[in-house]
Amino acid sequence: MSRCKLSKPLLLLMATTLAGCELANPKPSASLAHYQLEGHAVRLVVGQQQRVGSDTIKLLQQQQADLDGDGVPERIGVLTLTGGGSGYFYYVAASRWQHNQWRSAGTLFLGDRIRFERLQLIDSVNGALGAVQLSYWHRGPEQPMAAPARLRVEQQFQLAPEQPLAAMPK
Repeated sequence: MSRCKLSKPLLLLMATTLAGCELANPKPSASLAHYQLEGHAVRLVVGQQQRVGSDTIKLLQQQQADLDGDGVPERIGVLTLTGGGSGYFYYVAASRWQHNQWRSAGTLFLGDRIRFERLQLIDSVNGALGAVQLSYWHRGPEQPMAAPARLRVEQQFQLAPEQPLAAMPK
């Protein structure tokens, strides 16, 4: 069996050329998400968690679609943040692919120790562009935080062109 040997300078040239092509024409990753959460910029894959200082941030679920009609898909994800105390804080966050990088398009707080169910894409609502629907369980005002969540919530969120993520009126 013959082996082809490449010289170190040739390997170095090939590596830098490939890296230069990648940087000159970046494409959005199919799985890596970029979000802003409580002042932290995080890059996560669904199910992965990242430790930032004393906080741990985890991406639970993500949807990708062209929600604002610009021809480029946006991402909306459900994330949790815990700082080591008893709280487990849930957020919905969005990001847009702009100028060859993911940029935050807003983050909204959902609640403390909710029971997340699902995040799904929905078709246009009332003539608006695409949206997502988030289903989760929350506690009532008189219910202690230690008790299981009993109120089912279905909330829709929209990402309009050049606007931050917003909850749609119920």
